[in-house]
Amino acid sequence: VGQRVLLVCPKDFSNLPTASVVDVRKQRAVTRRQLTRLTRIEDIAADLPEGTTFDPACPSEELDAAVAAVPPAYAPECLAACELAFHCRAKSRAEGAVETLGRSVRGELGGLTTV
Repeated sequence: VGQRVLLVCPKDFSNLPTASVVDVRKQRAVTRRQLTRLTRIEDIAADLPEGTTFDPACPSEELDAAVAAVPPAYAPECLAACELAFHCRAKSRAEGAVETLGRSVRGELGGLTTV
């Protein structure tokens, strides 16, 4: 992706297009920094026991064990987007993790990891 892109938008809410060149260096830097902070799927998969599968055709006991093998990464906003939010919230609460209280509280508490 180049540092400058051509942005095409409707002009004054009409069907006429208008275009302008936009410098996206700042947005690229922010996106790059955010992506480097994310946990990679390879790292998560490496921590799982050998043979772990999330195949819906598996018996429920195997699926429960597979889900339990993944460490929770809960935040309150997960409830709106993730099917495993209730599972992760329960595990986080049981562990007393500060993430249960929200990202802003976690940031304010600094190095504390449990409540």
